[in-house]
Amino acid sequence: MVYLPRQPGHRLTAFLTAELSPQQLDAIHKAFESGAFSQFPTPLAELYIKDKPEYHGLTHAEIRRAEEREEPFLLIDKETPDDGGIWYIDDFAGEDQVEDEQAESTDVLWKIRIKIEHVPILHANYDIGNADIGEDLSNVGVDLPIKEDFVQEELVTSGIDLEEFKYEQHCWITAEPGEYEEITDEEILETALPKTDKLYRLKEDIAKANGLLTRWTAGCDAESTQLPDGTTRAFPKGSLILQLRYNPDFPWPPYVRPEGSL
Repeated sequence: MVYLPRQPGHRLTAFLTAELSPQQLDAIHKAFESGAFSQFPTPLAELYIKDKPEYHGLTHAEIRRAEEREEPFLLIDKETPDDGGIWYIDDFAGEDQVEDEQAESTDVLWKIRIKIEHVPILHANYDIGNADIGEDLSNVGVDLPIKEDFVQEELVTSGIDLEEFKYEQHCWITAEPGEYEEITDEEILETALPKTDKLYRLKEDIAKANGLLTRWTAGCDAESTQLPDGTTRAFPKGSLILQLRYNPDFPWPPYVRPEGSL
């Protein structure tokens, strides 16, 4: 039986700085989930909305200083339902960033207002260093060095067509003997990087039943894996790990939002 692990994405906490209705909060969740591809077993991120009334009326810098967490967080304000934007709050500028003339002083807070749907992708890019908040701010007209009271007049997006990109979301699955086929045809092997002497493909009917798009791909021997409940799952000899893509048109079960989130 094909093993497709379920793994929640990185949790991003969002604090309210204004009172919003349940309907408005639901719309924010839905927008975020569309960009996190939350219908799949391995979403890019998950959103946890929390209300701290003491943050209402505070500046972004004051909230950043009040939060002991090191990781970035989000701020939802009264404008969010209208402009579809959400503040991504990172940290204050360091001395090296001031010396490099990226920020005016260490009182500058690295923050950026992002279209909600694009927060999951941009967070992933910021986290691994593929994108930079300062550069994205300059792309929407904020001059460097960034000032403490800078004004961002345009929402930032990833520039990616999310509707098309959802067909590019991949996963690692484990297939047991009899669930996949193999090929050594040189013409097909020529398309593989890195070069290999054999390629594998999950059988079409099995892929369809599991919400996957099958293709020829490299494989590696599967080992036992630890499940979320602490137990270990072993696989028969000959089982392979394959990288495939999700089928967005599959009737995936509804996404379950984090318990306790507004």
